[in-house]
Amino acid sequence: MISSGQDPISYNFSYKSPVMNKEKNIFLGFKVVKQSNSKQETTTSYLYTQNLQSLPTKIVAIDKNSPEVFKIKLNDYSGVHYKNFDSMALKKSIDGFNSSVDKIASWKEENFEYDQNLCTKKKTTNTQYGTLTSVYKFFKNDLLGSYNICFVSSIAYEGRHANHPNYDFSSMASIERNAIGLVTKILMDDYLKQSVEYDDQYRISALETGSD
Repeated sequence: MISSGQDPISYNFSYKSPVMNKEKNIFLGFKVVKQSNSKQETTTSYLYTQNLQSLPTKIVAIDKNSPEVFKIKLNDYSGVHYKNFDSMALKKSIDGFNSSVDKIASWKEENFEYDQNLCTKKKTTNTQYGTLTSVYKFFKNDLLGSYNICFVSSIAYEGRHANHPNYDFSSMASIERNAIGLVTKILMDDYLKQSVEYDDQYRISALETGSD
């Protein structure tokens, strides 16, 4: 691979544990895929489901210059049901740095909750510094019919600091939309951040950015 301003990089790939869907006789992929170059090695483990989903469960990235410390991401999924269709959705994700000699030096854990349309209705982010809770509401319109489209209309944020409660906060982002769901206005705690106008073909005709 060649990028402007960067030295050419060559990637090597290796694969383990092929997975087949026995009912449909379809090759789905490999449980473990390793990608490496001269600087980094990344190993990804996958979960395959009966409805042909390919879900990354573990990603480990090692810098070859300091292999004792590595970046790791762990994903946990739960079964969900939508319109007579069984699927899997991300339930928890842990992202951080690990060490072969110490505990995880820094980490972020995200937990997800979904509504009946499989839209993320709540996300809780935990770190060693505190917790951020995001609660989502969605734009509803009869023009969209039965389409499962997660158009966000508002996000309520609540931040709690583990050791500094004087920095706790709450905030509300509101997103206004037109009849077909295009964003027309974004507000943060009633302060205008951006407004958008469209022509009769729904192309952007005017864009205004609010002041902080």
